[in-house]
Amino acid sequence: MIIKESDSAISQILAACLLLIMALAILSMVYMYYLSYPLPDSPPYVDISGTVEGRTRYLTGLGTYEEYFYLILTHRGGESLPLGVNVEISVSNRSETKTIGEYLESEYTEDGLWGIGEQMILRAENITNNQVTIIVYDSKSDYVLFMGTFQSESYVTTQGTFNVQDDGATLMMDFDFKEYGSGRVRFAYKQASEESWSYTNWKSESGRDFYHKRVDGLPCNTYFDYKAEIKFDSIIESGKVESFRTLVCP
Repeated sequence: MIIKESDSAISQILAACLLLIMALAILSMVYMYYLSYPLPDSPPYVDISGTVEGRTRYLTGLGTYEEYFYLILTHRGGESLPLGVNVEISVSNRSETKTIGEYLESEYTEDGLWGIGEQMILRAENITNNQVTIIVYDSKSDYVLFMGTFQSESYVTTQGTFNVQDDGATLMMDFDFKEYGSGRVRFAYKQASEESWSYTNWKSESGRDFYHKRVDGLPCNTYFDYKAEIKFDSIIESGKVESFRTLVCP
C-alpha cells in the first residue's frame, strides 16, 4: 500500500480541527459555568474628609464642666451615596451605628442622596484624650468607604513624678492654654484610700509649657493619687489621675 503525502496532510489538519473544537467546547463550558454566578457589586468611589470642630463646654447640674465636639464629614467628590449607607461611631468601648440620612440636615435629604459639598455633623461628648473612630461602609458590597480616627488634645496632661522620697515627691504636668492664652495651673493630690483632695497653690502661666511642683509632708510608704489642673475663664480642667508611692519609712 502506498501512502500519499496529501493523505497524511489531510489527517493532520483533521486532528488539529478536532483538538480546536474540543478546546472551544471546554472553554465554553467553563465560561457558561462562571457566567451563571452573579458578579459582585463594585463599591462606589467617593472622597470623604473628616475634621473636629466646635469644642463647647457647659456646666452640668452637679457643678462640673463637660464638653462636646462636632465631628464633620464632608463629601468632597466622587459618587453620591444613598442615605441608607451605614455610619458607625466608636468611642472607647462603645459603638453606635446609624445611617447617613440620620446625620444629614433635612435640606440635604430631599434628593435621597449625600452629594458633593454636603456635610454630616456628628456630635460627640467627652472625646478629650479618647479616640473616636468613624467608619462609613456600604453593606451591599461590604466595602469600607471611609475610616477616620479623631482625637481632641487636652489643655493639660498629668505627667510622672521624680525625686520621690519617704515624705514627698515632685509632680509634673504639660499645659497648653491654646486660644485662651493664659491662666493658672496647680496639682490636686490625696492618699489613694481617701476621698477628699488637697491642692497646691495656683500659679499663673501662659502659652504652652512644662510645670512641676514639689509636695512635702507626706506619710511614708503610702500610695497617693494626683492630677494636674488648669484654669481659664472660671473653667477648671483636669488631667488624667496618676499615682505614686512614697518610699518606705526610715
